Amino acid sequence: MIDYGITACAFETEELRRQLSAFFDSSFLGQKVGNYKFGVYAFYDYEREPIYIGQTKESLRTRIRRHLTNRRTDAVAMSVLDPMEVYEIEVWPLPQYTTLSKDERKTASLHLDAL
Repeated sequence: MIDYGITACAFETEELRRQLSAFFDSSFLGQKVGNYKFGVYAFYDYEREPIYIGQTKESLRTRIRRHLTNRRTDAVAMSVLDPMEVYEIEVWPLPQYTTLSKDERKTASLHLDAL
C-alpha cells in the first residue's frame, strides 16, 4: 500500500489546532489570551517577515482560528493570506475594552483602526 501523506496532513492540522488552543488558553493579565474581544494580530512567514496584520472585535481566538483553519475570511478567500505560509503569530490584546457599553464600542473601533 502506498502512503500519500494523508495521515501526516491530518496530524499537522491536529497539531496546529492543539497549539492554537494552548496559546489561546494561556493567561494574559488574568484572562485567557483568546478571550480578549478586541485586539490586533500579525502573521509572519518563515523568514519572520510580516505577511498579514489584522484586527478583531469578536475575539482573538475566533478571528485568528478562522484565518488559519478554514477559508471563511476575506483575506484567505482573496488570496491575500495563505495559511500555509504562517510561521508565527503575534497578538496585542486590548484589555481596556474587556467590558464596554454600546456607546464605548465606537471608541474601541477607532482605537483599533489607529493601531
